[in-house]
Amino acid sequence: MTPVVREAGRIALRHFRNVKAEQKPDRSQVSEADREVERFLVREIHDRYPEHAIVGEEYGESGTGSVDFQWAIDPIDGTSSFLAEMPIWAVSVGLLFEDRPVLGMVYAPVIEDFYHGSEETGAWLNDTRMMLDLPKPIGENSPLLVFSNAWKKMRLRFPGKVWCHGSAAVHLAMVAKGTVIGAVCEPPLVWDIAAAAVIARQAGADTRFLSGGAMDTRMFDAAHRSPQPVVAAHPAVIDELLAMIEWL
Repeated sequence: MTPVVREAGRIALRHFRNVKAEQKPDRSQVSEADREVERFLVREIHDRYPEHAIVGEEYGESGTGSVDFQWAIDPIDGTSSFLAEMPIWAVSVGLLFEDRPVLGMVYAPVIEDFYHGSEETGAWLNDTRMMLDLPKPIGENSPLLVFSNAWKKMRLRFPGKVWCHGSAAVHLAMVAKGTVIGAVCEPPLVWDIAAAAVIARQAGADTRFLSGGAMDTRMFDAAHRSPQPVVAAHPAVIDELLAMIEWL
C-alpha cells in the first residue's frame, strides 16, 4: 500500500494552491482534492483487498467486506492548512482489525515525510526506524502540539511552547519522531487517528484519553467522536502532561 498512499499524496499536490474551499453541512471545509484522493484510495484498496471494509471522511462506509478488517481513510488530514496553502497536511490511511488499529501510513507530501508503522515492522519515517528516547523533563522550551481551537475548549497549564500544524495525524507522527514532547487531539473520529496511533505506539509513545485511560478506538467510529480528547506522549511524561490539561 505504500506506493498507493504516495500516489494519493501526488494527486493532492496537483490540487495544492489551486483549489477552492467548500463548506460541508457541519461547517468544516472540504475541497475537490479531498474527494478525488478518497475516491482513488477506495478504488485501490477495493482492488487489492475486496474482502475488507472501508470508511472515509468524505464518502463514509463503502463495500460489503469483512467487519474484522476495516481501512480508515482521511484523504487530506488538515484540510484547512491545505486550503490556506500551508505545507503541513497529510494523507492518512489506517487499517483496523477487530476495531483495533494495526497498520498506519501518514504521508505529508510537501515536506516529503512518509510515516508508517505496524505491529510487525515497528515505526518508520521514510527509511529511518523511529524509537523514542527518554525525554527531557517538561520545561519552558518543551514543544507541545494542540488542535486549532484548543484555546476555546481547554485550559492548559503547560510551561513550554504550544504549536498547531492543523493535522492530528501529523501531530501524533511528530510525537513518534520525538520532535515534540506530546500532542493533544480534540475528540477524534476513527479516520483522524487510526493510522497515526499505530505509528506513535510502535515508536514507544503512549496514547491516552484525557481521563488517563488507554485510548480505545472501540469507543468511537465514523459516526461518533471519541468521548474524550486523546493525548500522546512518552510514557515517562504522559501522566505529568495529562495533569496540565483541563477540558472546559
